Amino acid sequence: MRDEEFDALMTAITDDPVPDEARDDPVFAAAHAAAVADVALLRERLGEVGDALASAGPGPQSPADRVVPLRPPRTA
Repeated sequence: MRDEEFDALMTAITDDPVPDEARDDPVFAAAHAAAVADVALLRERLGEVGDALASAGPGPQSPADRVVPLRPPRTA
């Protein structure tokens, strides 16, 4: 089987069914299994990143966290 016919990674990403011809190829089957594992890990990690970005984040700054100028601003 030629590599151009079926792409293991694209099949894993799109979750398309694996054609019978490709399923019978041990090289493709191994590549597809590895791609499915990689895509699952990527989805998990992207979910964690999305959750972190969507979280409320840190609350308002406490007085101790505010920047206090060393001297008052100059007036003209």
